[in-house]
Amino acid sequence: MQRALFTGENLNKFFEELEQKRGIGLNDLAFKYKISGRTFRDWRRGKFLPSLEILEAISKDFKIKLPSFKILPQYWYITPEKSRKAALIKMAKYGPPGTLEGRRKGGMISQRNRKENPKKYKALGCVVAKDFPILKPSSKLAELFGIILGDGTITKNQVRITLNRFTDKQYVRYVEKLITGLLKEKPSIFERKSTIEIYLSGVNLVKELERMGLKRGNKVKNQVVIPGWIMADKRYANACARGLFDTDGGLFIHKHGGGRWNNLGWCFTNHSLPLIENVREILRFNSIEPKGKKYKIYLYAVPDIRNFIKKVGSSNIKNIDKYRHYMDNFYSYEWKIRKGGRVA
Repeated sequence: MQRALFTGENLNKFFEELEQKRGIGLNDLAFKYKISGRTFRDWRRGKFLPSLEILEAISKDFKIKLPSFKILPQYWYITPEKSRKAALIKMAKYGPPGTLEGRRKGGMISQRNRKENPKKYKALGCVVAKDFPILKPSSKLAELFGIILGDGTITKNQVRITLNRFTDKQYVRYVEKLITGLLKEKPSIFERKSTIEIYLSGVNLVKELERMGLKRGNKVKNQVVIPGWIMADKRYANACARGLFDTDGGLFIHKHGGGRWNNLGWCFTNHSLPLIENVREILRFNSIEPKGKKYKIYLYAVPDIRNFIKKVGSSNIKNIDKYRHYMDNFYSYEWKIRKGGRVA
């Protein structure tokens, strides 16, 4: 783009004639030529040299003769000496171009600038870290933490929850809604051969989860625990246990007594021993005595399971359906037989 250098008198004369003929406001005129009104005003008062291409277009459109002028290149003001000084300043700041050290230093400065002004770089089309809300203790967050501690994985920039494609189909929608409500962003959902995976990415998300007590990496290797803020509040503890039992737990009907009796059971499995102990403690908070040892917890007695459903609950419809099916079809009938006609 070339620039036009007028004498002050010629420049004023051109713009005075333009004002007489244009018939539209200065800002509207600027919009017509895809520049700002301020740029027009800067040209008129000689702050910057005007674009020769735009002046020629104005001259043609409004039939104004261009006065004599001198043509200069776009960057006419950059001399070899100025270029050399600018290059030295840039090298001092970013390192020599085309070298490993220069690229490393430039990259570090770029990352710092993106963190300091993410909106600016996002507007430029650059990839910047997403913002997530600051998390606060709540029953919903505690339940989500239970789900993540059960069937979730946390990497350096992502949270992934893996559920059964067939039996957890309705539960997936519940988890999706829970995440969207808490984190203000809808997760991605991918269906595999036998699983459904719920993803949500963000470096800042992982940092926030870690701040609230979760750990990234292998849960078994890390021997994860339920965060202290959850264990300190019975409401939060029950909500977290609900998330854990809905993912790492399962209701089942087992036969005994030579196949004559059908008993309802609930098994919870996790390979982090500190977390297993946390769950035992939560159950005892609710007057439920867990069975089993090491990596497994069993609830065998129907009163205990009924107590669990009442106090802890389940958000996974498959568990609710199994519980109701047993209570409707087996429990009353078998207790009548065992207790001589009395229903417990």
